[in-house]
Amino acid sequence: WLKAEIAWSSNLLVGFCDLMQRRKPYANLRSTKWLLGAGTPKHVAMSMRRLGLGLCVGFVLVMLLSRTFFDDTHFGDDEDSFSFSLSMSQMNEFPNISQIHLKTLCDIDFDAILVLGGGVPVSETKPPVWVQTRAQAASKIYHCVSSRKNPYIVTLSGGSAHAEQLLKDNGLPVWESASTAAYLINECNIPPLQIVMETSSYDTIGNAYFARTSVTDVRAWRNLLVITSKSHMARTKAIFNWVFQLPSISTDSSSSSASSSGYVLSFLSTDDTGLSYEEVIARRERERKSLRNILQLQQSSKIGSLAELQNWLQTEHVLYAAKLLDSPGEQLPPALRKSYGFHKG
Repeated sequence: WLKAEIAWSSNLLVGFCDLMQRRKPYANLRSTKWLLGAGTPKHVAMSMRRLGLGLCVGFVLVMLLSRTFFDDTHFGDDEDSFSFSLSMSQMNEFPNISQIHLKTLCDIDFDAILVLGGGVPVSETKPPVWVQTRAQAASKIYHCVSSRKNPYIVTLSGGSAHAEQLLKDNGLPVWESASTAAYLINECNIPPLQIVMETSSYDTIGNAYFARTSVTDVRAWRNLLVITSKSHMARTKAIFNWVFQLPSISTDSSSSSASSSGYVLSFLSTDDTGLSYEEVIARRERERKSLRNILQLQQSSKIGSLAELQNWLQTEHVLYAAKLLDSPGEQLPPALRKSYGFHKG
């Protein structure tokens, strides 16, 4: 990655400086000598060339920094002691994680690695391509940590709210988490007994709620790595940090149940592999709107415990509330719909 960035920057610098030298814009400086101060035209021209070279270098550095550090698909939270994020971009090998990131993650004794679902499976044994990338990352971490401790891999999601479910030959649905689990077993050499499937959720907030209430709370797994795609990471991080910090029952500070949940979450983002440019753009815009809704919900003070979150899901969330069974389904634009796996092989 670094070699590619240096080569890109060098080519840009050479092109700018070559253009500057060929044009020789400072050949006639006598008429502007009074603007530039004392010195011969030759000395002034040399100074101006040096200035031009400095501007070229500065421009290239700014471009390099903007490509490396300010890409809006990289999400971090430097002041958040509860979690940290890493990004799997610039992939060159299966299932590539840069060596520094790999070493960092392999030094952590995760209890479990949570792999979010991301759309309609391709088949019973293959999730969408971008979810395969998430599974590959989970496999890489699992195999490097397993020499010291065998973390579990928790595959999340029963299905997608935005696309028809894939059905087996016998008419039963193919759960997203089941196709991811099958991929981990068949393609990534993960032992089946180290995989746990969560099949009750249909969206990201459901992923977090059911992962915690039906798996991690019950098994007392507290050190978790959460893996999803870049375009999905900002909202995932906001939701999981929030849900996994909620006290179980009471928000009363005098109650023992209001104490810290004790969870430590880490986050790893993977590339949006398999999505077209239009689909990624549509998904990012959708994610921005959904993130705003989540932040407003958090700030509304409606939900201060898992019990209150459960009540909200069962009474106000269109995917889980009985009173909303007759609500019309949301109509999505074609590009956004495809980003959930609809008609993608």
